[in-house]
Parts: sequence; structure tokens; C-alpha cells
Amino acid sequence: MKEKKIIARSDRYFKIDKKIIIIIGISLASLSFGACQKKAETPEPNKIQQTEITPKNDIDKLQFPPAPDGWIVTEKKVWVPVLNQIGENLKLARENYLKKDNQKAVSHIEKAVALLKAEESKATKKQTEKIEKAIADLDKLAAEIKAGKVSSVAAIDPIFAEALKADITSKWVLVVEDKAYSIFTEISRHWQNAKKMLPTNKDAAASEIRKGTVFLEFEASRSQGKPQQEILAQVKELDGIAERVQNGKIQDEAILERSFAKANLTLAKFYIEKATNADASQELQKIGYELQAALKHLEAAREWQQGETQKLTTQEKQFSEMADRLVDGQKEESKAIKNAIAYVDREIEKLLK
Repeated sequence: MKEKKIIARSDRYFKIDKKIIIIIGISLASLSFGACQKKAETPEPNKIQQTEITPKNDIDKLQFPPAPDGWIVTEKKVWVPVLNQIGENLKLARENYLKKDNQKAVSHIEKAVALLKAEESKATKKQTEKIEKAIADLDKLAAEIKAGKVSSVAAIDPIFAEALKADITSKWVLVVEDKAYSIFTEISRHWQNAKKMLPTNKDAAASEIRKGTVFLEFEASRSQGKPQQEILAQVKELDGIAERVQNGKIQDEAILERSFAKANLTLAKFYIEKATNADASQELQKIGYELQAALKHLEAAREWQQGETQKLTTQEKQFSEMADRLVDGQKEESKAIKNAIAYVDREIEKLLK
């Protein structure tokens, strides 16, 4: 019987900025905060769905729901999802503060703090530092709300955003390391949407660019050194593209296509380097996942560059099948693995020139 992995799906989503941070494998539903927002169907509180995903599943079979329309915006314009109990408690704290029920607001902040503290044992040193800072700021905020010293929700949102980001980064790395993930489908969907919307709706097109770009930020959070710098450089470039699209300064689809292709290639390079590292340590299943992802982003980059659907070559399909077998726990010859990694790396470099 094949091993099965479970991904918990939260029904809550919370927006705070121009960059969207979406957790892979988390089902998102709209929340309605403040004025000028679409009314969304409110899911049952704390309801958790579970989806079984076998290691055999290819990344393009992992489907994620569209991002919701209900958001709030802080003065710093940071978008963050509300996840599980931590996000739910911070959302309730915000709502109770707006109702002038400071006691309940403080109670929910304290619950969120307790949950964050419980995450520290699973976090890396860097993540722990972020979690501890978030806890300190939440404790200070709770004391100020209790003393009646907080005069505006604008003082609350950035602190909640910080806490949610600390929570998300920790969860994201755990999900990725567990191999039950795919960012390709979401990136592709949002950027294809951006291209379609560019001629008629510049705001929506810009939003879709940002929704895809957030996944690059997540990958940057689990990398370091040169790979991290290269991914963050693409994030910065795409943020600039989104801004220009929103301001009506870009109407040419080719500009988007070139930027999207470069971002896909940057991620493909990131994955192939991780496959190389996994090969050195003989982590066969990890090689399979990273090779799958690299091939997907290579294929997408070709499509952006060449303007039509580009299928993998016969040899690349064989490499993809080999990656599937590795993911499924089968062994492959070391030489065949090294040849696949080297080939994909060369193809990425060709398109990057």
C-alpha cells in the first residue's frame, strides 16, 4: 500500500498588502473586512478539510482554489493570509477591537501568542527569531489595548501581519520539506490570468502578477546565498512590472512574457541546484520532486518565450518519467540521474542567455 500524505486545509484568508502570501495546500475562502469589499460566503469557523495526496501525484495534478476577493489593507500594504487557529484568533481580535470590546481582543491575541510559542520547537533558528519578535510585539500590543492606549486599527494590522508572516514562513518550509507541495500550478494560473486581463483590466492584471510572484518569495525563504538573491531579484522586477501595469504604463504582453519566462527559468535553476544537492546526499525521492519542478518551469519558460504551448522533448519526457519513479520510491542508476540533471541545467542556461 502506498504511503499517503495529508495536507490540512484552512478555510480562512486575511489580506493585508500588495503582495499576496498564499500557503500551498491551504484552501482559501473570502473574509469581508471594512467597506468597499465584496460580500463573501462565510465558511464554518475552524472547519478543517483534509485532502489525501499520494507521493505519486505529479505537481500539475495538485490543484488550488482561486484567491478570494475579500481583503483588508494596512498602511504598509502587506497582504497576509489568515491560517488555522493563529490567524483565526488574530482576525477575531481585530473584529473585537473594532467593536470596542478590548477585553475579548486581548484574549484572542493571548491565544495567538500561545499558539506561536508552541511553534518554536519546530522552527529553525531564523524562523524562531521572527516568531519571538512577533510574540514580543503582540504582547506589547495586548498590554496597550488593555490600557486603552491604541487609538486606531492602523496600529494593529502591521503587528498582525508580522505575526502571520512568521507563522506562514514556518509552515511553508515544513510543507515543502514534506514534499507534498507544488507552486507551479498557482504561478502559471495567475500569470496566464495577468496576460489575459492586461488589455481590459489593468488593476486585475497587476493583482494577478503579484499573486504569482508571492510563490517566488516563499521559495526565497527556503534558500540562501546566490539562489536566494536571484529569486529576490525576480520578485523585485515583477513587483515593478505590476506597478507599471497598474499605472497603465505597460500594455505590451511581450514585456510580461519576458519577465515571466525569466522568473520561471530562475525557479527552474533553483530546483535543479537542489536536485544536484539531493543527488550528492543520495536523497532519491527529493531528486525526483526537484527534477519534476525544474522540468515544469523549463516547459513554462519556453512557452512564454516562444508564444505557444511547448511540450517536453522525447528525452525530457523520459527524464520526467524517471523523476516520477524516484518520487514513487524506485531506484535509478546514478549515471542516468546525473545525465538528467546536467541536461536540464544546460537547457535552462540556453534560455537564460
